[in-house]
Amino acid sequence: MFPEGIPERYDRWLQTPGGSLALQLQHRLLLELIEPQPGETLLDVGCGTGETLRLLSGLGVRGTGLDHSAGMLVAARRKLGRVPLVRGDAADLPFPDASFDIGVLNGTLEFVGNPAAAVAELARVSRRCVYIGVLNRWSLLSAHHHIQALRRETIAARARFFTVGELFRFLDEAGTTGWRWGGVPYVPNDLSRLTVVRRVADAASGWPNPFAAYLGCAARIEQGEPVMILTRRPVRLSATAAPAIAMSGVRQRCAAGQHSAAV
Repeated sequence: MFPEGIPERYDRWLQTPGGSLALQLQHRLLLELIEPQPGETLLDVGCGTGETLRLLSGLGVRGTGLDHSAGMLVAARRKLGRVPLVRGDAADLPFPDASFDIGVLNGTLEFVGNPAAAVAELARVSRRCVYIGVLNRWSLLSAHHHIQALRRETIAARARFFTVGELFRFLDEAGTTGWRWGGVPYVPNDLSRLTVVRRVADAASGWPNPFAAYLGCAARIEQGEPVMILTRRPVRLSATAAPAIAMSGVRQRCAAGQHSAAV
């Protein structure tokens, strides 16, 4: 799935205006939905080159990364120092039940052969909540990648895009509850250079939007009937704000019984 050179190409894309904006907005949504606390443990399944783990480590979270690609893990090791990294299968995690406070599948489910099993495994090894971030099948980005695939082979062309309904089904089957979600729009790289476009993308991000390019969904780990919670974001955060500053304004817990959003 990931031939030689893909980790380096991905990191170069993150340095482009479009890549850096997408990463900022996706990370902001993740932080808003799971509100990780210093000292909590987190498993990032499909950690890639380690960008999400680097963000969370800077906030005091004790992260562990897992990826099926040896090349991705080599790239992540260069960024993360002593953060534990494991090579493994998302659908068969090598950890006991409830090993981590938080479980994350961000940009990973698209490349997993059995996505339902991967979500179930994530819920099994998590204690407090899980987060899934995916590319949306019902988006302009999906159409863009399909057009690109007609002209040349791309990694995204091999990916499976999802809908928010499919995420809810996977989380339901995994026994989670209290689902909360939001989206991030697609912004072409050239337009990402424009300040006005970045401001519009910032304002449009985080809201429950079934047509957003990127979908992020968090859920609690507890027994009970699933409840879908459509939240307006409790805090408006700047996409250019430092992650630590952004975290200081977020107080909506993913833990059981601590929701403040309107249903």
